[in-house]
Amino acid sequence: MLKRLRIKFIALNMATIFLVMVVAFVGICLNERQQNFQEVQTSLGGAIYKAAEADQKAKAQTELNPQGGAEESQAAQQGPIDTSPSDSLDRESTQAQSEETGGMVLGRGEGSPTIPVAVYRLSQDGSLAAAFPEQSTISVDEDAIESAAQAIAQAADGMDVLSDYGLVYMKRSMKDGTYVTFADSSFVERWESLAASLALAGAGALAVLFAINVFFARWALRPVEKAWKKQRQFVADASHELKTPLTVILANASILEKHPETPLSENMQWLESTREEAVRMQELVSDMLSLAQAESTETYEFARTNLSSIASKEALQFESVAFEHNVSIEDDIAEGLHVQGSARALEKLVGTLIDNACKYAAEASSVTVRLSRQGKKAVLSVRNLGNPIPQESIEHVFDRFYRADKARTHDDSRSFGLGLAIAREIAESHGGSIKVKSSAEDGTVFTVVLPLSK
Repeated sequence: MLKRLRIKFIALNMATIFLVMVVAFVGICLNERQQNFQEVQTSLGGAIYKAAEADQKAKAQTELNPQGGAEESQAAQQGPIDTSPSDSLDRESTQAQSEETGGMVLGRGEGSPTIPVAVYRLSQDGSLAAAFPEQSTISVDEDAIESAAQAIAQAADGMDVLSDYGLVYMKRSMKDGTYVTFADSSFVERWESLAASLALAGAGALAVLFAINVFFARWALRPVEKAWKKQRQFVADASHELKTPLTVILANASILEKHPETPLSENMQWLESTREEAVRMQELVSDMLSLAQAESTETYEFARTNLSSIASKEALQFESVAFEHNVSIEDDIAEGLHVQGSARALEKLVGTLIDNACKYAAEASSVTVRLSRQGKKAVLSVRNLGNPIPQESIEHVFDRFYRADKARTHDDSRSFGLGLAIAREIAESHGGSIKVKSSAEDGTVFTVVLPLSK
């Protein structure tokens, strides 16, 4: 189950990342393509405008100086003549600026073209009538230009790509003629190289992100996996603990069933055995419920609680338990220490530690219960003398269903190994902690630290 959960976690993250990257990739490519298109369009349109302006100036000069018409006509082919434009030139320029071509509007193009272009005027038969070297910033093979001109002679005005020639062109029919501007098609297709680079970088990023996701999936699900293993172990241990009393109860019932004629007085041993095992099951179920309750703070009603009063009361109540184990209880409890928590849960915590200390204390020794203030913390310690906890067992004493070496206790037959696990859960649910130290010289000391109530 955890493996499938980890796979779903990784798949969901990678799908989300991939979707975001695809959206970003498409957006960047479309924006770059649009910018390239607009740049080429502006350059081609500006070059056509300047060529038309040059023809307008040449025509104006011819009208002012008819004798120089032939010379000015030749000059128009070589480039614009630097004269002041007439009114008709202004009107024609405005028309060239505003008229639509193939769904695009030509700008005035007053600046220099941003990309290299070649500008020509087409004759009525589709051949090149004139070139404009002043407006052209590149030279194109004449044969290629002638072939391209023939290909677009019948085409509508507008901008298009001639893939066979590696050219992009803009054709514009105006009053004084039809103009065509050429540029390298690679300027329109520059976004493709960007797209390839982004795709390569994206693939590398996805590989890195996949590895990171695998790592974080393991890290994020580690607590879940740990909790899952604990739950399975808890169920297995609980089932094992319940199995023994149930087996005894069923065996006793079977004996009683096989001998119905036997007087009740002679079957008392089987009935008593059944009762004891039933009580044992009841205690186990009660401990399991207490543990489940300790794990969830929602079941507790937290309030300002007098921890000093609870510690004193529990120490007094366990006097009889201590007497049964031939030990005494000594207490050193500071007055007036309050914590925010559940009185019932804290009673369970203190009682568990005192009961555990009494069971494992050496005969004729004492159990010391001490409560003190340390800064903003209340520190509760329960100490007993006796056989120390083995160092290899220290880290397991708070584990569920863990039992210490039977040599440390007078009678461990009724212990389920849940008491200290419950104590830890209660301490942590109240924002505190619990730890244990054990040695032959100093005995075994359980210490609980809880934050004091304001």
